[in-house]
Amino acid sequence: MGGPGFDQDTTLGQPGRTVRLLAAAVVLALTAVGTVWAQDSAFPVGPFRMYSTRSGPDTVVKSTRVDGVNALGDRIPIDDSETGLRRAEIEGQLGRLVADPTLLALIAES
Repeated sequence: MGGPGFDQDTTLGQPGRTVRLLAAAVVLALTAVGTVWAQDSAFPVGPFRMYSTRSGPDTVVKSTRVDGVNALGDRIPIDDSETGLRRAEIEGQLGRLVADPTLLALIAES
């Protein structure tokens, strides 16, 4: 195995072990601190809020969807694949859509 120019000794020296242990300790410390005090913006050392919290069993669940309404007043469900926008993208823009409902025309055009 190996060949010219290959070192057969594959053990990690003391400086290498020290660097690895320090790096592991820093990552562990950041993760511990992030788990207790951080939020989504501290990812990857802070937990995703959606996974670190839960709603009570009697809590109202909010779910966003987009429906079209034709001239007759019939509601037409609009699927993500029809607009090219995922539900999360719509939810992220709710504030803008409420402030300026004309933006919904862009979704309708999609």
